[in-house]
Amino acid sequence: MTLEMSSNQEDYLESIYKIIHQKEAVRVKDIAEDLGVRNPSVTSALQTLSREGLINYEPYGVITLTETGRRRAFMIYQKHCVIQDFFEHVLGIDSDEAARQACLMEHGMNDHIFKRVIQLMRLLFDTDHSGMPWQEFFTRYCEGHDVDLADPDAVQQFIRHGSDQD
Repeated sequence: MTLEMSSNQEDYLESIYKIIHQKEAVRVKDIAEDLGVRNPSVTSALQTLSREGLINYEPYGVITLTETGRRRAFMIYQKHCVIQDFFEHVLGIDSDEAARQACLMEHGMNDHIFKRVIQLMRLLFDTDHSGMPWQEFFTRYCEGHDVDLADPDAVQQFIRHGSDQD
């Protein structure tokens, strides 16, 4: 089994994991529906995942995860959930947009950065912010410290400010 997986392969593995927990039995059509792809694309991906030892797959049969596949799928799913929670509950992003962005970011985020996101979320939830919930504190801060992304100087000032603290 290779350790590196494409984002496409990770999406298939995560889809299988989610469907197993929803329906217990996974078939090609379930994955195709979940990912919005055609059955032949699913079949091709399943053959690859099977060769890699991540799933048990026989044409027209029920698809299951191997122990290795289950562990890998669980990590992918957890990463997606944490990133989506970060976008929704820390940054205040709409749920649908948070889910889309989490799907994009989960594939490229290494374990070190993922751990730091979790640590940041714990810090936010566990720290007193002038006697108010951190979400309210953050909202007030954002309202008073807007950033104009179209202004290159505003972004550059932040970069310089951050590097001054090193």
